[in-house]
Amino acid sequence: MMKYLPLMFFSFIVKILWADAAGFQDDFSTGTLNTEMWEVLPVGGEVSFKKREDETRLALRGEVKVLTTFIADAEGHTFHFNASSTWGATSRAIFLYQDSDNYFSLGISHANRGLYQMVQGEEVKLDTDPLQKLSLPHAGFASGNYSIYTENNGKELVIRLDRQGDGVKVDTLWSTTDPEIVKRFVGGRIGFMGAQQKAQETFGEVAIANGHIAYANPNARIYYVNAEKGDDTRTSAQAADRETPWRTIQKAANEVGGGNVVKVAPGIYREMVVFPNRGGPLAPVVFQAEDPENRPVITGAEPVNVGEWEAVILTDFRGRKQKALRTEISFAPRMVFQGNLRMMVAQEPNQKTRWIPMSWNSFCRYRNRALPIT
Repeated sequence: MMKYLPLMFFSFIVKILWADAAGFQDDFSTGTLNTEMWEVLPVGGEVSFKKREDETRLALRGEVKVLTTFIADAEGHTFHFNASSTWGATSRAIFLYQDSDNYFSLGISHANRGLYQMVQGEEVKLDTDPLQKLSLPHAGFASGNYSIYTENNGKELVIRLDRQGDGVKVDTLWSTTDPEIVKRFVGGRIGFMGAQQKAQETFGEVAIANGHIAYANPNARIYYVNAEKGDDTRTSAQAADRETPWRTIQKAANEVGGGNVVKVAPGIYREMVVFPNRGGPLAPVVFQAEDPENRPVITGAEPVNVGEWEAVILTDFRGRKQKALRTEISFAPRMVFQGNLRMMVAQEPNQKTRWIPMSWNSFCRYRNRALPIT
């Protein structure tokens, strides 16, 4: 009676500012742009900074670009950042920027997801992201990490896009041997661009480095988590053995430091995870599915009286008879799922108007299916 949500793991970045283009980092913690490192190209928008928990984030609204003052390595570089999106936002990350008529960009929100190319003022969408591997969820303040890898050997331009930002798995790969494109996009500036006045996206934890930085430490120690056979009383040394893992992801998040890897076994993890430890951009704490073909899921949902349901007929707010299932529970849920279907909240007994606020002593319905909660 619940919905399992896919488990997403992110790399977490320590907050530092470097001035070297070969190892540039900025978390915008000062609440201002370092003018030696960033340039603002206003058209009709604004640049501001937003506080989110213990972070300060760059926020763009309207048509404005924020670009590095330096040109990233011509042969290849890594551009890592964290993005957070509000409903319908259409900001993008920019890379290989030559001028206002020639650059590449990555749309990260549901409204403009995909890889774009601007050449001589004409924009082409190179990848529509049909499986939504790159875009953030269509929800308020969804966030995630990204890494963009570019390589240009003079004969081929290659762009790799990594939604998790850890370099473990590339989600989209695009390349071209078109001599005009290869010659035009040799290195370039990096940054972000806004688009809408109403919606807003924010960015943080920026890291830029020469070459393909996979954020994988060859000396990383690997720890294991297994919901079925794990035990959180075990030591870190024990959890480094696949046969003696921890039970919860939270235990691993509490114990594992930067530059190391946590492999999570398939299964259902009923927990809400907080990540207190952060690594550096070149040595994050990396969480991976132990079996990429059978990914673990994390959910705050709990089974409710499975098999103890009573079939009933209820009258909805329009006076129509609806088939439903009824059960009794000992708590007031905020969401109820039937299989993978979230049931929308209505109530029993019936009300005269559908707009009166509903109590938690209610039943959830979806079209002609209803799930009473008594």
